[in-house]
Amino acid sequence: MSDSSFPLPPPPPLALPSYLGLETMARLAQVEGNDAVTQHEATVLSSLKDADISVRRRALDLLFVMCDASNTASIVGELVAYLVTADVAIREEMVLKIAIVAEKYATDLEW
Repeated sequence: MSDSSFPLPPPPPLALPSYLGLETMARLAQVEGNDAVTQHEATVLSSLKDADISVRRRALDLLFVMCDASNTASIVGELVAYLVTADVAIREEMVLKIAIVAEKYATDLEW
């Protein structure tokens, strides 16, 4: 039998490096604090637009962990803007996390 009769394994998912990178950053933020990952905020925000739902969920989780008093307004603003086009599968979790962060860090009612 020739080698061509055996099916080739599927290529690895392209989202795997993105997911692992986000997972690593989340663990780093928990161990070292937000300062270790806040410089990558734009990259994490862009991961919300990834085709893979698991990458989008991990990006949302990481943004939630990254929030502090200094960056919450910008992160929540980006999440609210993204909410309009967000997949139905992630909207509920996104709204819940926005509400938790807003309650925790809002400085006034108009924030």
